[in-house]
Amino acid sequence: MIESYRSFWVKSFAFGGNTKRSDFWLAYAGNAIVVVFLLVFGFLLGSLLGDSGNVTPVALIVIYSVAAIVPNISIQARRLRDAGFNPWLLLVSLVPYVGGIALFIMYLQPSKVPSPV
Repeated sequence: MIESYRSFWVKSFAFGGNTKRSDFWLAYAGNAIVVVFLLVFGFLLGSLLGDSGNVTPVALIVIYSVAAIVPNISIQARRLRDAGFNPWLLLVSLVPYVGGIALFIMYLQPSKVPSPV
C-alpha cells in the first residue's frame, strides 16, 4: 500500500499511462488513512490549543484535500484508461449522484489494456 500511495504523489502530473485496479484502490486506502490521521491529530491539536469549535481538524483536511486535487484527477484518468474508458468520462462526475456511481462502477472494471511483457 505504501508503494501505491507513494506512486499516487510521484505521478501527480502524469495523466498518460495506466493505473492498475489494485494500485488505484490501495492509493485511495492510503488517502483514507491519512485523512483519519489528520482528523485525530487535528482534534488533539485543537484541544491543546483550546479550539472549541473544532476548526483545526477541518482546516488540516481541507489543506490536504486541496493539495491532492491534481493527483486525484491524474490517478482517476489513468484508471479509466486502464479499464478501457476515455479519461474525459471524468466529467460525468459533474452529474449529481449518477455520475459518482457511474465512475465507481468504471473504476471497478478489470484492466482492458494488455500489460507489457
